[in-house]
Amino acid sequence: MSRAPQAKKTPTTPSPPHTGHPEAIHLNAEAKEQLTTIKRRTGIKHNNVLCRWALTRSLAEPTLPNAANHATDTALDIEWRVFTGTVGDLYWALLVQHTADLGLECTDTTLTANLRLHLHRGLSYIHGETTGHGLDTLLKLGQQRWQQHIRDQSATPLT
Repeated sequence: MSRAPQAKKTPTTPSPPHTGHPEAIHLNAEAKEQLTTIKRRTGIKHNNVLCRWALTRSLAEPTLPNAANHATDTALDIEWRVFTGTVGDLYWALLVQHTADLGLECTDTTLTANLRLHLHRGLSYIHGETTGHGLDTLLKLGQQRWQQHIRDQSATPLT
């Protein structure tokens, strides 16, 4: 008695609608000027490090940045692998999760646009928040944001 060949099982989990991160990030002239000022204030010499801070600073907000506040010109390009270093997948996953949490479709176009918006908003925040000089200024900002997060979490009743 011969057995009928079993059909191959296909995965039931659909592949994500996005194919991956962009080749580079593009910043406008205002963001480039903000980076110059932040670098002078903090002593951090590399744009990619400040852009990482900016992205995570903006992603900490539960909203999408306003596109009307940011020009679409490109004055500075940073390659993705330079921007993210060895943890590019982590930054991309954070962006995908934030976008999904907002109920938006996670297409390449949407994610790339959101990345740019978050970078610009984050740089604006850091530019406005770094009034002192030296790396301590940026570290204090991070500490203040973390303490605020802890206070907000403890004030939220459990359901």
